[in-house]
Amino acid sequence: MPTGIDAVGIYAAIVATIAVAWRIFEWFNDRTHLRLKVDYVSKLSLKPETQEDKLGRNYLQLKVVNIGRRPITLRDTSIDRELCVFNAACHKEGILPKRLEPGESLSIDYQLKRLEVMPALGTPKSLYIVDATDRVYTKKVPARIRQWLAAESEIEK
Repeated sequence: MPTGIDAVGIYAAIVATIAVAWRIFEWFNDRTHLRLKVDYVSKLSLKPETQEDKLGRNYLQLKVVNIGRRPITLRDTSIDRELCVFNAACHKEGILPKRLEPGESLSIDYQLKRLEVMPALGTPKSLYIVDATDRVYTKKVPARIRQWLAAESEIEK
């Protein structure tokens, strides 16, 4: 016949089992999580050297925020899955590789003039960022930004 001590033991065993199962669930689901945002920005130079500097340079900006609980190392970036000039430029300028701690952010600017170097790409549809484990994070370029990019390239022609 169960006594009060047996009931406490059974209750403790059930609670411990639930706690262990919860910790295993957290461990499996505690991955790195990134939030990506694509925007269209213009930057003015404080010391303009050319006419273009006076008007401002236009960029496609990818903002990456580590919203997970683990640090992540970002290794590469690309447009429409084709590693291109921006990848080399990011490494040359010391932007990538970059380790992001939880809560940290990084902005990568893709200069629009460089898009004209690669006419095969056309208007970018997606931006990609790759971490050190080769996991690929994708963010589609919003339709309104693609329209602005297309209109800007038509104006310059």
